[in-house]
Amino acid sequence: MGQYIYLERMDIRYDHQNLFLNRYIKDRLKDLSEIEGIGRIKSYLTTDKSSPKYMTLYEIATPELLVSSSWLAIEEQRQWLALLQTYSMNHKNIVLKWVGSAHKLLLNTGYLHFAMADVECSKERTFNQLYDSQHSPFMCTLPEVQQCSRYLTLANIHPRYTAIYEINDRNVPNTAQWQEAADKGEWKSTIRPYTFNRHFVTYTEITI
Repeated sequence: MGQYIYLERMDIRYDHQNLFLNRYIKDRLKDLSEIEGIGRIKSYLTTDKSSPKYMTLYEIATPELLVSSSWLAIEEQRQWLALLQTYSMNHKNIVLKWVGSAHKLLLNTGYLHFAMADVECSKERTFNQLYDSQHSPFMCTLPEVQQCSRYLTLANIHPRYTAIYEINDRNVPNTAQWQEAADKGEWKSTIRPYTFNRHFVTYTEITI
């Protein structure tokens, strides 16, 4: 497990958040966790207004699990599509495939910082090489950063690249120390000017 992750992101109607989280989502996640090929499942929220507030992260053995008879049977049993239409909005779901840095997420730090970007085609190979050889190691020298794992979208969705930093302080991405680490090596001059669609968001783990 660790090759693929599935991110299920949404906003929930304000007056139904507790009901939806503590009843409908909790029951559904319990059922989904029993499917063979589903690994760890963690839920998070963010205060970033440019992203859906709630996110559930699934470790999956293969993307085909999401359309398997076992998964679809649970969706039907829980009347999931009807519940989504009634209580939620702004859905942004995505499957990501591991491409570099730490192969398996720790999922024990309490916070995830997502750094997402596209890169010009002419620099894509160098982007991947320098991320794993320089950029990620420099970022992981910060005591608040436990590790970094990198992923690529499987669908035609942008940004295509996502780096997940597992951090134990949700404020560290906003510090001067973070920026200093991000500017080290060849990254600032060789890669950053060729990236676009950059987006950053930090998630806090929640218990459902």
